[in-house]
Amino acid sequence: MDYEINGTTIVAIYTCECGETKSQVISNDMITADDNNIETLGDDVYVVVTPENYQEVIDNIGDNAFVVFSKGTYDKDIIIRPSVRRSMVYVNDGGEFDPEKLYTGEKFIQAMAENKGYKSAAIRAERRLCNATFFAEDGAVFTGALVMNNSNEYDNIRGKDWGGTETKYMSFFYVENLKIVNWHFQNEGHIEIQPQKNPIVDKPSSFTNGVNGVGIVNCQFDGQGTNAGNVAILSGNTTPDTVRNIRIIDSVFTNWYQGLYTGTIRNCTISGCTFADFGHNAIALQGTNNDSGSIITNTGLIEIKDSKFINNNDRSIGRGDFVNAEIVIEGNSFINSGDVDNQIVKLGNDDDQRIRNCSFTFKDNYAGDSEDSLVELEDIIDTEYTDEGSITISY
Repeated sequence: MDYEINGTTIVAIYTCECGETKSQVISNDMITADDNNIETLGDDVYVVVTPENYQEVIDNIGDNAFVVFSKGTYDKDIIIRPSVRRSMVYVNDGGEFDPEKLYTGEKFIQAMAENKGYKSAAIRAERRLCNATFFAEDGAVFTGALVMNNSNEYDNIRGKDWGGTETKYMSFFYVENLKIVNWHFQNEGHIEIQPQKNPIVDKPSSFTNGVNGVGIVNCQFDGQGTNAGNVAILSGNTTPDTVRNIRIIDSVFTNWYQGLYTGTIRNCTISGCTFADFGHNAIALQGTNNDSGSIITNTGLIEIKDSKFINNNDRSIGRGDFVNAEIVIEGNSFINSGDVDNQIVKLGNDDDQRIRNCSFTFKDNYAGDSEDSLVELEDIIDTEYTDEGSITISY
C-alpha cells in the first residue's frame, strides 16, 4: 500500500484482489505539527512533521497515529521511547505491588516533586505504541536511525542522563503493528528493533517489553559500505519471543555488510525485495542452542520469496537455529551471490545451531553467475527436519 498527500487529505493507494489499482480517502483532517499543538496530540491523529520537530511528535502521539515525514534530511535518531505524556511509570521501593505507585508520566513528575521518598527506588517506565503508520514523502531522507530500543542512556521523562539519576531506572517499550512506508535511508540511516531483557520483570506483570508487528514497505536502504557492522535492519536481541511478526515488502537494499540481522524472531516475511552488493549475508537469521541449555532460536513462519540477491560476497541467506518453524524460500533469484563454494543458503551448522521439528520448502528459485546464466534449482518440497545439523543449498 502507498499513500498520497493532498493538502489536509491522505489517500491510500492499493491493489485489490482483482489486480486493479484503487484509492480511498482515509482522512481529511491532517494537521501540521507546531509548538501550539504538539502537546495536545493523542490517539487517532493525522499529523505532518519536519526535521525540526519529529521527535517531539513521536513522544506525544498515541495509538492509531498516522505520521507524515515531510521533505528534508532527518539526520538524528528517531526514537520510540517513554515520555512524560505517553508512558506509565511504576515505582517499586520494596514490598508487594502497590497500585498507588503506578502513575502516568505527568503524575510521576508531580509525585517526585512532592518528595515521596523514591530516591532509592526502582523505577520502570513503559511506552506503548500500537497500529501507527510512519509515512515519508518523496524527498525525505533519513541518515539517522529509527530506534526501537529500551537501552537508551537518556531518561526522557525526567530530562536527564540515565547514568546521572539517583534512582534505578528501567525503560520498557511495546510496539505493535507499526507500518514504515516509503522511507529512504542513506549512509548511517538504518532501523534498530532491539528490546533488551530487563533484570526486574516481576511486578507489575502488565509491563511488556517487545515488538509484535513491524511492516517495512517500499523502503530504500542505501548503505555506507560492506565493512563489518553496517547492518540495514538490526534485531540482535537474544531474549526469546520479544520480536514477532516482521514483514519487509518491496524494498531495496544496496551496499551493506548485512541487510537483516536477527538474534531471535517469531514469524518473518521478506517479499519482493532486492539485496545488492553485500559484504556478508544479505539475510542473517541467527540463534544458538548450546550445551548449557541456552536456546536463542527462530520459530513460526520464516518466509523469503520473490526477491533478488545480486553481487553479494557470501551466502545470501545465512545460518541460524530454528525450532518448530515453517521455512519457505520460494521464487527468488540468486545472481553472483554465493560464498567461495557457491553456497547461497545455509541454515544451521553441525554444532550450536540446528534445525529441529521444522518443515522446509525450497522451490521455483534460480541461480547463476549472471542474470543471463540463471538456471532453475532443484525443488525441495515440504521436507520435515526433526533434528538436523544444517541445510545447505549450492549452485
